This record gives sequence, structure tokens and C-alpha cells, in this order.
Amino acid sequence: MISETKSSSGNEEIYLYRMAQTYVFAGIFFISRAVEKYIEANYQQPSWLADFWIVFVIICVVGMIIPLSKALRVEGQCNGRDFMFGKFNDEYMNHIHLQSFKVSGNLMIIFLIFSFTIFNSNANFESPISAIAAVSVGQFSFLSLGLLLLSFSIPILYMLRGDDE
Repeated sequence: MISETKSSSGNEEIYLYRMAQTYVFAGIFFISRAVEKYIEANYQQPSWLADFWIVFVIICVVGMIIPLSKALRVEGQCNGRDFMFGKFNDEYMNHIHLQSFKVSGNLMIIFLIFSFTIFNSNANFESPISAIAAVSVGQFSFLSLGLLLLSFSIPILYMLRGDDE
């Protein structure tokens, strides 16, 4: 019975860690897409930058697929649906999951308040901060989603960085 519990908590830890790695690459991908669209819309894009974006997207997609495939192998041994609801058998995994939700929620509130103040200011594009108001809704959505994924996954990776036992 004890070995099953350790195996289950070990599988949950691997699953949580691999999904956090996947979310890091997904967050970087979405933020890079927002930056790419912003540069395309507001600046003249050099020819080498398009090649760079293609290589960067391929690296991000491969970086998402590898940990995701490893996490899906472990998902059969633990319930993957419980990951999104934070129903882990191990209390420490529940704690890590809850802490990452708190960090991402607080960071998104701060980001949205900051964005609201910038978007509602009278932007005359004389200062660099007011140039942020030129982003489109799609760019803002990509940026918000990327920031949300990064702010959720980085605390998980930080708390699971080593054995604390």
C-alpha cells in the first residue's frame, strides 16, 4: 500500500513537472507571436527576422511536444483531469498547484490594471510607454495568454527544482 502511494505521488510530480515545462514553451510561443505581430504592424521587418521566427516557432513546438508526450505517458497512471482541478493525492502537489494559481492570478490582475491604465491614457506616441497602446486585441490576447502560462508554470518548476526531503 505504501509503495502504491509513493508511486502515485511520484507520477503526479512527474506529470505536474512535465505539464509545467509544456506551459513554459507554450507561454514563450504566445508571447513571441504577440511580439512578432507588433513588429509586423508597426515597424519595417528585416528579412532575417522572418527566418528567425520560423526557427523559433519550430523550437517552441518541439519544446511543447516532448514534455507533453512524456506527461501523457504518466497520465495513464494518475488522473490527468484532476490536474486542472488540483485534486492530487499528495498534499505537497496540491500546495504547489495552489501557489502557482495564486501567483498567476495576482500577476494577471496587476498586468490587466497596468494595461487598462495605458490603454485609457491619451496616447500621443511621444513616450515609449504610450506606444504600447498601439497593440491590437489579438496581440494583447496572445500576450495575456503567454504571461498567464508562464506565471503559472514557472512557480511550479521553481518549487519542484530539487528534492527537499
